[in-house]
Amino acid sequence: MAVSTAFGLMACGLCVIQTTAWSRTSQRPGCRVLALTALGVALANLVLLAAQPDRGIDQLVFEFSDDRAAIHMSPATSVCLALSAGALLIRRRRGVYLNGDLFGLLVGIGLFVTLLALTGYAFDSQALFEVLAFSSMALHTAAAFFLLFLALLLSRPTWGWMRILVGPGPGSAMLRRTLPFAAIGPFVFCGLALIAVEGGFINANFRLSVMAITAAGSIVALLLWAALRENADARVLLKSNEELRRALSDRDILLKEVYHRVKNNLQFIDAMLALEAAGGGTGSVEERLAGIRARVHALSLVHQHLIGSRDLATVDLRSFLEDLCRHQARGAGLDSRGLRIETDIASVPLHLECAVPIGLMVVELVSNAAKHAFPDGRAGVISVAAHPQEKDVLRLSVGDNGVGRPEASRVRGAGGRESVGDMIVRSLVAQLDAELETTGADGHEVVMTIPLART
Repeated sequence: MAVSTAFGLMACGLCVIQTTAWSRTSQRPGCRVLALTALGVALANLVLLAAQPDRGIDQLVFEFSDDRAAIHMSPATSVCLALSAGALLIRRRRGVYLNGDLFGLLVGIGLFVTLLALTGYAFDSQALFEVLAFSSMALHTAAAFFLLFLALLLSRPTWGWMRILVGPGPGSAMLRRTLPFAAIGPFVFCGLALIAVEGGFINANFRLSVMAITAAGSIVALLLWAALRENADARVLLKSNEELRRALSDRDILLKEVYHRVKNNLQFIDAMLALEAAGGGTGSVEERLAGIRARVHALSLVHQHLIGSRDLATVDLRSFLEDLCRHQARGAGLDSRGLRIETDIASVPLHLECAVPIGLMVVELVSNAAKHAFPDGRAGVISVAAHPQEKDVLRLSVGDNGVGRPEASRVRGAGGRESVGDMIVRSLVAQLDAELETTGADGHEVVMTIPLART
């Protein structure tokens, strides 16, 4: 290796290290000085070799008294040094060529030159030396410049054509998959052809035909493989798009359903307010407002449980009614009155159209029990039970161990009119096509048999 070559490699290597270690987007003054010096050495050597092929910059600067007098930087080495130094001098700026494209072009040309030299050494070094540009380029020099250009690419991976290789798109992914085969394949084919010629299996002229046909077949096979991968990716994309379309369609249906449910809930609240305003309720204004609040909370609790469900259309009966009973006990202050609510509820998925009426009926029946079954501060238990009896049939019961009530099926308000709560329960039972039974032997119990298939 000539002294000028060693200096150029060392200068460019230091610049790469400096750029990578400190900043990939800015350059230090020392780095620019080294790169400019290396570029000047390379250009000066090319000029000297053009004037006298055997005398480069090493013979001009140094005096040799031994065999090293004939060692000089080859034209190919000068080109590689000029390319690497020029790439190091490029800064990131606006413009077509100064934004990294020129950097990628220079480094790509340098890789091509060094790979050409390495290939010549691998297959026929004598033929390589017959080319004037490579006549004095040593193997270790070609390998060193190859590594230098690779380091340049890795130091700025988002510049030039490297940004395509490391990019996130499908084209970049296909390039990463096919590039190793495209780069290694020709060397393998050339090596096999050379072995076949040296072994006497084929002659040198036929080797070119074999290499051409093999290379063409390999490229076709590589393209077919890439096409298969692209088709597989396209099928995955089509499947994802179809799932997305279905999801959008389901979303539209769900939004319409939500609007419909909100409208029904508002209509129900309006009907409750109309009943209370008509004087159908019993008790003070505070009690009647508390009853309305409990019913509205039952509606909101259904939607709260829907948010946590998987299909946004069903709720778990146990968690829904247990939360509802806890809120009822807390809102009515049952603990301070010595009352408690006991639940025995099965975990059953319940559709929204059935969950809302059931929740409202439980609110009304628990409220009636708390108001009328335990007079004069009497303590007791209100029980809520729900279990499936047979296929698509639910048995729901709300009872207490209180004093019982006259006319077990209903509580009448002033003037003998039916209370708002009892009207709501009767209306909801009819809405669900359910059957209602009441017993008053020991306390009071309301039992409802609810078909679930219709919901």
